Amino acid sequence: MTEPYTARHSHTLARQANISYRQLDEWVRRGFSRPIRSTQRGKGYQRVWNEDERLIVIEMGRLVNAGIRPPEAARIARQHVTEPSIDGKYLIAVGVSIIFED
Repeated sequence: MTEPYTARHSHTLARQANISYRQLDEWVRRGFSRPIRSTQRGKGYQRVWNEDERLIVIEMGRLVNAGIRPPEAARIARQHVTEPSIDGKYLIAVGVSIIFED
């Protein structure tokens, strides 16, 4: 597992992913993104993200902004970060593929 990455605020990660804070919060509530939670409870606690989750959120942002629905974007981003394909191609539906380019 990678070392924890702590964004000063979730707003920082949302900005890096080119999404709104509200969208990031929704993805966390729906289970698309999995921050490491702090020991504090209630509103206003700081979320801690490991590097893989940070990259997943950024890739999800790219995919959603390209028109992919969040559930599919989460699956593809998680697969891309945790189990990258050799050629960078990912099948999302019959006849549709995604190619990640730097």
